[in-house]
Amino acid sequence: MKDVYKVFYSVEGSTIKRMWRDQKTLFVFDTNVLLNLYGYAKKTRDDFFGILKAVDKRLWIPYHVGLEYQRRRLGVIRNEKAVFNDIEKNLEKIQNVFKGDFEKLALKRRFPKLFENTEKLERDINKCISSYKKSVQYWDGEQPCVRSHDEIRDRLNELFDGGTQ
Repeated sequence: MKDVYKVFYSVEGSTIKRMWRDQKTLFVFDTNVLLNLYGYAKKTRDDFFGILKAVDKRLWIPYHVGLEYQRRRLGVIRNEKAVFNDIEKNLEKIQNVFKGDFEKLALKRRFPKLFENTEKLERDINKCISSYKKSVQYWDGEQPCVRSHDEIRDRLNELFDGGTQ
């Protein structure tokens, strides 16, 4: 059974090193490995591509994997970009708590000192949210967009050019 289901058993480190160096070792990918690149931070993607480049003569993807990647690529990019819209919506919800929920409590009339503290809290939170939004904008800009040039696809094309069957 161990021979049939080798993937479920640990392999010694020396064996793994030997396999990585062996010129007969072929690295085969499935669609999710390629599509997951769109969700990684730029540094992680660059590291991954560096590893692929080191073994580039031994890379291969089945034809169907390449086809599925091409078919699903735009949807994955769209979903990754949607995260930033969701962040924006969640930040608006936080800010709306002060415009709606706290106003309903009539703190200004009932507890003036507490109202002052609440106003200060709102200013502090808005300042933090503003700073956070700048960070979100930066990371949004780092993610590929369906309307722009796709560097990830270009890099995959370079690596797998002629490597599908």
